[in-house]
Amino acid sequence: EELDRTIVILCASAPAGFNTMTFASLENPDRDFAATLVAAGMITSMILIPLLLTIL
Repeated sequence: EELDRTIVILCASAPAGFNTMTFASLENPDRDFAATLVAAGMITSMILIPLLLTIL
């Protein structure tokens, strides 16, 4: 049960920003801005995921 909860938390908090890069490269509005957002999301998740696993 504890392992199931940990897996659900990890999957729910994983960044899904790579779709942003895919759409940005297809539509070509601003790839640099999309890359910045993806990087910010990944850095934030690197901080928040361990924190969430500790708290929950």
